[in-house]
Amino acid sequence: MTLEDTLRDLAKRGEITHISLTPSAKGWRASFSPSSITGASFGEDRDPVNALLLALASAKLRKRLPFKDGGGRVKETQEDDLEGLM
Repeated sequence: MTLEDTLRDLAKRGEITHISLTPSAKGWRASFSPSSITGASFGEDRDPVNALLLALASAKLRKRLPFKDGGGRVKETQEDDLEGLM
């Protein structure tokens, strides 16, 4: 999965509260704070994209729960619920 795919997936799930990328002695240090748990995950690499991917992949996220509509039917994604609002 590319960095863009990973970010889009996390955003779709509502999991992004903070992402940072800063230079370090080893190259780049990334941190990621998800919304479903307390805490942060970190990644460090000479390449900034790899540092971000390491931070995003090492987060211990809660499992995705199925979305339900008002009638209790399971929907594939939350976007299915948002389509009626647009």
